[in-house]
Amino acid sequence: MSLSVTPLQVVVTDNLRAIDGWAYAIAIDPQDQTAAIGGAHGQIRRIEIPSSAEK
Repeated sequence: MSLSVTPLQVVVTDNLRAIDGWAYAIAIDPQDQTAAIGGAHGQIRRIEIPSSAEK
């Protein structure tokens, strides 16, 4: 099954600080509330997604 998200479907509910500048890669862990965020110059950071972000 292939899923896609169109810009018209996206709703920003929170702004979580992860790295300096633009995020170029986001990987969500399907088993817990974390994400790995990658950016310029080798930046990578793992963040916890607050449970309030779930809808």
